[in-house]
Amino acid sequence: DEDNNPGPRGDEKIVLTPLPVEVIEEPVINIMNDPGIWVLLDDGCNYTSCSLAYHVNARGKLRKMGFDAMRRTNERVSIKGASGSVSTLGDYAMPLGITGQFSGMIIPGSLRHSVMEGDPQQKSGITPMLLSRQDQGTLGLIKDQRANAILLKDYPQERIRSARTHDSHLQVICISDLMTRSEWDQNMSTAWSEFWIGTGEHKFAAKQ
Repeated sequence: DEDNNPGPRGDEKIVLTPLPVEVIEEPVINIMNDPGIWVLLDDGCNYTSCSLAYHVNARGKLRKMGFDAMRRTNERVSIKGASGSVSTLGDYAMPLGITGQFSGMIIPGSLRHSVMEGDPQQKSGITPMLLSRQDQGTLGLIKDQRANAILLKDYPQERIRSARTHDSHLQVICISDLMTRSEWDQNMSTAWSEFWIGTGEHKFAAKQ
């Protein structure tokens, strides 16, 4: 009996009601002035890279925490982007630490990236670090666009610290949740030891 059939008729549309979602209110920050190191998730980026001005800024922040980035190669390559091609100054690696906001656990690692040519003293229009799709996959990052959340595949109940840039309102994540050497566990020691320089005063030259 059609009248007793609870399913939709041929001329009816099925309307799905989404489940309630807790939308995360992200802070708005200036990534150059904030004490943390923030990176942009860029699915169109084939290799993690940043401008020289951003690199200088990030190394200054790392040194205040007792770390530094290390040069891996001097090889100069050309990177193609939306605004054309730009040459790199070489590859660097830096310590990485991301925090699960629910548990407070810190996941240690390192991040290799290219540094693009440019003015180390540039004040505007600075290209931040663009985290490639491949590196996002290595970290197990999952983007929940509805909730404004960045989740971790290996820790399904976790999300990591994110924010919005003050100028373009793009979503960024913090990768500089690092600890002093006396607080390291074995995983941190393995990931961060080569980058540790101590917490004394260190002079930094942009050409390094």
